Amino acid sequence: MKKNILILLGSLLVCVIISCNYLDTKQCKCDKLKTLFTIPGIYEGKTIGYAHYVLSENLSKNCIDSAMMVDLAIKYSDTVKVGYPANIIMFFSSDKDFIPNETSQVMEEINKSCLVVINLDVITKKPNDFLFYNEQGNRIYWGKKWLPKRK
Repeated sequence: MKKNILILLGSLLVCVIISCNYLDTKQCKCDKLKTLFTIPGIYEGKTIGYAHYVLSENLSKNCIDSAMMVDLAIKYSDTVKVGYPANIIMFFSSDKDFIPNETSQVMEEINKSCLVVINLDVITKKPNDFLFYNEQGNRIYWGKKWLPKRK
């Protein structure tokens, strides 16, 4: 009898874990990407690529991971028609602090909703580096790897 109850409780626990994982992945799905604006990257008088400011609807800093965001960056980069190559892709969770139709922005304000900046090698389709901001708009990490987990 106790063995049957333990098996039943174990099965129930597995079902709960699977359900929670399913709900988490469903909530962390990007519904839509919207280009807010692009700016050219110029080196020695030549345009070498473009930075794209992209609204990622329904994503938060709590649910993004490296695989998801690099995949989104590659897919986005492959679809742009204006501002190609898109080698710097900045994903934002909100556009509330953006000044419409203006390329000169208050960066400290818009960086508060920045999820991640990916510097993408458009030839190899691999990220060169990542940049992260905190909720105050301050840069907290810039490096070759995804933001390391905090201890």
